[in-house]
Amino acid sequence: MVIPMVVCRLILKPVFQGYTDWADFFVYIWPFIYGFIFMADPEFIEIIKRKMLMFLNVGAISSAIFIYLGSSGEQMIQAYLQPEYSWIHLGITINVMFIAVSWIMFFLGLFARSMNFSNSILIPANISILPIYILHQSLIIVFGYYIVGLELSSFTKFIIIAFTAIPASILLYKLIQTNIVTRFMFGLKPFVKLPKQKILGKLDSVNVRSY
Repeated sequence: MVIPMVVCRLILKPVFQGYTDWADFFVYIWPFIYGFIFMADPEFIEIIKRKMLMFLNVGAISSAIFIYLGSSGEQMIQAYLQPEYSWIHLGITINVMFIAVSWIMFFLGLFARSMNFSNSILIPANISILPIYILHQSLIIVFGYYIVGLELSSFTKFIIIAFTAIPASILLYKLIQTNIVTRFMFGLKPFVKLPKQKILGKLDSVNVRSY
């Protein structure tokens, strides 16, 4: 899994050095593809769960190496952020890709083992992820535009933005749910009202479109 990511960063990062430029795009797309592969075959998840300790060790060691290199001098930081074709670039690239893959796999295995359950709160919360994600980005910019200019500490500004943007996102999401047009625009399925007793009595088989 690491090899395609290493190749993409090794070749493209010295040319496209900007954050989320083409180099990062082609690196990030591989975990995206791997996610579809893992979800298509539950056996992959079982393998990851059995290899959790290995992923944890690799992640911890590679992260420690990265922190050590970053604290050793400005040269290493620049070699990571603005690399040139060199052996240093090769070593850093291999290390950071091990960090990325190992921690993703470790937490995937951890959550697959300990958090693979559902309840009456998680079902509608899971459906709301995409609309609230879309809404909160815009609301953070709107609220932040007025708040960042205030004579307050950075932490205070963060708290104010968080406690205004998040509730506002949830409120707008509730309004979006009530209209078939806005439901379609935000990726929600058409509204289908189900009897309350069916929702409460058959949680596992509930038609998620009712949310």
